[in-house]
Amino acid sequence: MSSKKSTAVLTRKARSFILRFPPGMRDQIAESACKHRRTMYAVIITRIHSSLIQDGTMLTPSDERPDTLELSARELRILHDFRRLTTEQQDALISLLDR
Repeated sequence: MSSKKSTAVLTRKARSFILRFPPGMRDQIAESACKHRRTMYAVIITRIHSSLIQDGTMLTPSDERPDTLELSARELRILHDFRRLTTEQQDALISLLDR
């Protein structure tokens, strides 16, 4: 299956939602995305996910697997962001934290 065709299949499976932002909010999201080298979509989804975890609407991985450590929404966000780094970036961050 070609890349273009597989993207179309994935797009059809995803639910879409039109979102209108209050004045200035889109620019703030775009600024955050640029600052953290992420897409606006990733910033929005991460923040919604964190909010749902905080209010107890969504289970965290530790809720699904009782044998794991209890992580706060902030810790889950850090872990998620860490996993998106390259191996070299992860190693550099770990070496900074080890000081």
